[in-house]
Amino acid sequence: MEHLPSENTNKHEKSPIKDGVDFVFEKNPNLAQIGAKDQYSEYLDTIFPDSVMRMILYRGDNIKFSLPTDNNTGVYLTTNRTTGSQYGDRLTMALVETKNPYHTQDMPGMYWKRIINKSDRLSTHDSIILNGGQELIIAPKKIHLLGSDQDLENFRKFVENHKDS
Repeated sequence: MEHLPSENTNKHEKSPIKDGVDFVFEKNPNLAQIGAKDQYSEYLDTIFPDSVMRMILYRGDNIKFSLPTDNNTGVYLTTNRTTGSQYGDRLTMALVETKNPYHTQDMPGMYWKRIINKSDRLSTHDSIILNGGQELIIAPKKIHLLGSDQDLENFRKFVENHKDS
């Protein structure tokens, strides 16, 4: 017999906190002044909702990272925080929008430009996923930086719009 939910089921159960949210909050204390970690996880689900890659990604740099303005510049990110830290002391966290990634284990140097550069008529991919999904190269316009001013403002609006929920 199929189990049906009882009418007493709490429809407002807290959703699980995404992997990496604790770290994002640790690195960006202003987030805690806006809302809770479970709210932030819920908010993150609204960013690039159709992306096939839904986890928090990391990028290490020795200087403060800012998105390139040139869309022909690929941005390297990884799903592993430790791997990201190997590239620099300053760790950036992000979500990406990728709907049609190119999967490969090995990529010749700079070949990513042909794959994600939309001016190449052969290109049908918007990103490259390497090493079984552990690394990603993507155009900067498809990246949402976590903890950025824009992210804080969008999270604030999300919390305000969901106060009565």
